[in-house]
Amino acid sequence: MKKDVKLLGMAAMFFMTFASCTNDELRECYQGEEISFTTRVTRAVEMKKENLTEFKVYGLGQGSNSFFINGQTAKKGDNNIFNLEQSAFWPTGEPTVKYWAYAPTDITADVSMSAGSQIFNNFIPGDNIETQKDLVVAYTTVKMEDAAKAVPLQFHHALSQVEIKAHCPSIDKQVYIKGAWIVNVNTIGKLQFSTAAAAMNYIEWTSGTPGKYGISLDATQLGSKKESATPLLAGKTNMLLVPQTVKGYDFEAGSGAYILLLCRVETHHDGQIENDPEGGSSQSGPIYNDVPKNKHIHQLFPITKEYNSNAYGYTCVAVDFDWKSGKKYVYNLDFCGHTSGAGVYPPENLPEGLPEGDDIIEKPGDKDPGDPVLDNPIRFTVDVDSWSSGHDDGLEEEEVEVK
Repeated sequence: MKKDVKLLGMAAMFFMTFASCTNDELRECYQGEEISFTTRVTRAVEMKKENLTEFKVYGLGQGSNSFFINGQTAKKGDNNIFNLEQSAFWPTGEPTVKYWAYAPTDITADVSMSAGSQIFNNFIPGDNIETQKDLVVAYTTVKMEDAAKAVPLQFHHALSQVEIKAHCPSIDKQVYIKGAWIVNVNTIGKLQFSTAAAAMNYIEWTSGTPGKYGISLDATQLGSKKESATPLLAGKTNMLLVPQTVKGYDFEAGSGAYILLLCRVETHHDGQIENDPEGGSSQSGPIYNDVPKNKHIHQLFPITKEYNSNAYGYTCVAVDFDWKSGKKYVYNLDFCGHTSGAGVYPPENLPEGLPEGDDIIEKPGDKDPGDPVLDNPIRFTVDVDSWSSGHDDGLEEEEVEVK
């Protein structure tokens, strides 16, 4: 209330000075309309309209070279109206204003904003996928008459969302996963608002600095009883990564991207192997007799001399990644199906920070990187979900067989 009284007093003073001005002219000469914002966030898992509570905003008059709103924070109030911490008013003589905004306000990037360029340099989604934050950005040009109540801002997801699932349709095979990673994808990027990228909501990415993303897991059984694919990041958030295009790993060239898995493959059969109550080996791998269940188990992978229920090994599948802003990509890995196996042996130089130990079995000496772990490579399908849309636009599905 005090603020309103003060403004009225100042308006009266202007009225006395410019006695010939009309009320509309007086308002324009004084300060224009006070600016607030309404928001809409496209459908997402991480950042939604309900949990968007504040954002940074920049405002630039069409004929100006300097921001009249320069990185102020707008905070959520009643009825989804966001108000600036320090009030700003529509600039005098500017019928049209450009606005840029982003959230969260504490992103890991070097934000460089000017009238000529709006850039987030060295943006890092974060190495720990459990603490990654969704990044939403908005750009709009608004006429004064269209912002009578508040400036409407449409936020878009700037990152790509990636999920890995796995499935084992085999009747007798069981697959256990203890870790999943995407390797040799760019972990740092530069985001720039670009009028040339209107089809991508003015979001343009340049990526660099390859690394890995993923997580170690408790042993997750896929098994034949799983009718649908098992999310390998179950209970965790999906990966939020820099949009990019990377070719799948080429074993001859020694470069490219791949999905790395720490896994174990067994096959279970009824009955026991006679004369071998303590275990042994066969052409199908070391054997364990499960006497109480009257079954025997072949350890197909990793390869060890004796059966070891704790043994796991690394396998991989080369994948072409083509990620766009605001899209969700689901990689469905098909283990031990009719025409699929368990992947191939990965490159020699694996990334740092992966699980190690006596139960992580290395590649046999007679195998080379790129050789199949079992008879066939993994097959997978890629689902591309329109994460950027607030409506159900359907699902594109591309089936790919990895050689």
